[in-house]
Amino acid sequence: MDVMVVSDVPLLREGIARLVERMPDARVTAGVGLAGAAVDHLRHRPVDMVVVDAQMDPDFRLVRELSAAVRVFVLLRLNQSTTGSAAAVTAGASGVALATTPLRVLADSLRAAARATPAITVVQENFKARTVVELRGPGGVLSPRESEILQLMAEGLVNETIAERLYLSVDTVRTHAKNLSRKLGVRCRAQAVAYAYRSGFMSVGRAS
Repeated sequence: MDVMVVSDVPLLREGIARLVERMPDARVTAGVGLAGAAVDHLRHRPVDMVVVDAQMDPDFRLVRELSAAVRVFVLLRLNQSTTGSAAAVTAGASGVALATTPLRVLADSLRAAARATPAITVVQENFKARTVVELRGPGGVLSPRESEILQLMAEGLVNETIAERLYLSVDTVRTHAKNLSRKLGVRCRAQAVAYAYRSGFMSVGRAS
């Protein structure tokens, strides 16, 4: 299975490429950062599947265009999870997952999509578990990225693992963690997670 990865985030492209290369009978033949480049590449060198980062295609126009010729798998960010799944499928996606989906589950979803089996059910629990709720603290409202990192903190992940999961640098994760702690008026990640639970932003079921 030949795969093209479309994302304007180099770390995400590289991460998905590494995942695909570990799958039997699969290889990444192209990684592009522009929608036009993806369309042009597909026209001249067809592939079996395209993985699209929804952050660079928020209205799913590229998904709609590509799905007429090839299977498309969409990676959503946390701030897109409430409506993005349905919108991506409507646009023609064969599979949808959050970019923070565990690698094993993501690999299973890609395989399902490659078999033309709708790869939505396998990740639905992730969408239910990560419904976006605005969290406000004394210092302001958390951004979608800060909320995403707080969710992963609640799962017990360290900064290095969060950085790998979100395709960010460790320094960027530390900056977001510092900013969200400031907004919540807390001094450490344990206090931040506790604040989120007390506020109803997360429940035990959501963090698991």
